[in-house]
Amino acid sequence: MGGRHRGAWALRSGHGAHGRSGRGERVPVSLDVYEELRREALAKIDGTGLDPVAQPEAVRELLESTVDEYQRRAHLGEGRSLADPRATVERLVESVTGNGPLARLLRRADVEEIFVEGDQVTYLEAGGALRACEVPVTEQENRHVISQLIAATDRRLDASNPIAQARVLDGAARLTVVIPPVSDHLSATIRRYALRRQSLESLISLGSLTQAAATFLEAAMRASASVLVSGPPGAGKTSFLSALMAAAPTDHCIRACEEVRELHVPLVHGSYYEARPPSLDGTGEISLRDLVKVTLAMRPDMIVVGEVRGAEAFELTRAANAG
Repeated sequence: MGGRHRGAWALRSGHGAHGRSGRGERVPVSLDVYEELRREALAKIDGTGLDPVAQPEAVRELLESTVDEYQRRAHLGEGRSLADPRATVERLVESVTGNGPLARLLRRADVEEIFVEGDQVTYLEAGGALRACEVPVTEQENRHVISQLIAATDRRLDASNPIAQARVLDGAARLTVVIPPVSDHLSATIRRYALRRQSLESLISLGSLTQAAATFLEAAMRASASVLVSGPPGAGKTSFLSALMAAAPTDHCIRACEEVRELHVPLVHGSYYEARPPSLDGTGEISLRDLVKVTLAMRPDMIVVGEVRGAEAFELTRAANAG
């Protein structure tokens, strides 16, 4: 990754990153140096048993000490000193206790999706523009952040289970991740859920739906008609389905089944159900098909299945044929 050794963030120095390495020279931190500091800090945290979430101040002190030690070694000629050690500390804190290089993107309300491919991070803005992250990162740090997100859920990600989907960030986003040996490198997508509550009226105001179409769909919901929503990724299927659910009569019992929950329409009468992967010993799996079967036995007025991609299609088709 030698070609990517630019300043890892906004650090200023009178020397270029490839200037002389004289004693005490102050240069923007390279990815190699930053990764060295990050790994050293993580090893110290593991060794001391500190919890980055429960003990953030203690972790910050440890990170400050790690950077200070590096600076002292650099001043003795064992490397090049950092131009802005405080900025280095802040990024390390964000990496260890937060969401690292993804944190800034996750704080932005206009970012809809984040794509991670190895050491590359791109994101999709609300207007549809695809941008590249300006901050150079390493695949190791990206994987650490993704692993932390997964660790906060009931899902697991390792060589024996290299594909995972989970609700993350307190249910505000869906994470889909694939790691080796299934993929060549870390491959992940974080999809942010729309914060605005959708309705047929809101889709009309956005120009996504005509008044005539909305009237027809509202009548279909009142009649408990079967509706199939299909389209390519990013077409707005989840938003449209949310609007349809919001248009259903409030006295209808709605049971919604999803592999990873994305729908958040308030239900007066009904519930949401989420599939569960098997545990480490291979037991305890609850598939989407299992959920569809059990909700059929509960005699709902309406069953909503978030995504039909597997065996659940059989149960859903059988239910539709039976009325």
